[in-house]
Amino acid sequence: MSASESQLKETDFKILELLYSGLSNAGVARQLGIGHRTVQRRVGNIMSQFQVRGRVALGAKAQELGLLGSFCESSSVWRTKGNGASSQPTAWPGE
Repeated sequence: MSASESQLKETDFKILELLYSGLSNAGVARQLGIGHRTVQRRVGNIMSQFQVRGRVALGAKAQELGLLGSFCESSSVWRTKGNGASSQPTAWPGE
């Protein structure tokens, strides 16, 4: 586990998975019973820790680190290139 991963709290992992499942910040906040500004702040903190900008890059980094679970590989968000090369995110759900 990298230093960035070890600094994530359980709620941060839940936020990542809920964002990836397609929920907006407000939807994540409702699901977890926290404020939407708290979600915004934590997403920003996670992006800073992973040194990425934007939700697509965050999703790619989280997938690269194996933080999102196996359901990500079958998600419609991850598309293979026409030549069958490795997949990259085309969009983060809700973006």
